[in-house]
Amino acid sequence: MPVFIWIAVEFSRSLAAGEPNQSLRTVACWIFAIAWISDGVDGFMARHFGQRSWLGEILDPLADKILVGVSIIAFSLAPWELPIPLWFAVFVIGRDIIQLISLSVLSALIGKVEMVALWTGKWATIAQMVALSWIMLRLPELGLQAILWAGAVLTFTSGFQYLLSAISQHNEFQRNRTSGNP
Repeated sequence: MPVFIWIAVEFSRSLAAGEPNQSLRTVACWIFAIAWISDGVDGFMARHFGQRSWLGEILDPLADKILVGVSIIAFSLAPWELPIPLWFAVFVIGRDIIQLISLSVLSALIGKVEMVALWTGKWATIAQMVALSWIMLRLPELGLQAILWAGAVLTFTSGFQYLLSAISQHNEFQRNRTSGNP
């Protein structure tokens, strides 16, 4: 990821200088594509071969959040031809921070927290990665706006669903505690 950030920032600098270095764009696109594809292959193989683990269930979404979050921050601070709107960056990063804080608080309160992968969260990540790919490939801005809004709606929906899940787990813990069940 550090290499991707460095290359993305260097390409942004070459754009700002009026001499875009297209080889930097190409390398950044390949690094991003390899990261995205390897994440998908890893997830598919884990499901297909029954290699799911507690650690994998934590690390896989964390890797997605790091890939998307770092990329969004890089493109926000060092914009390419189509910049990531600040509202989108704040929305995505904010949801992830709120989710991390709420999971940490819930874990501290009740111990084990059940992390359920939601389809809205998966589609939000896909929309975010498509938006980033769209920027890197210089596709039409009109399409980017549609993808950003779809990503924002899915990000909000998944964030709300994760919050409801956290509240439900906390309530279940409280019911079990007051009834004497462990």
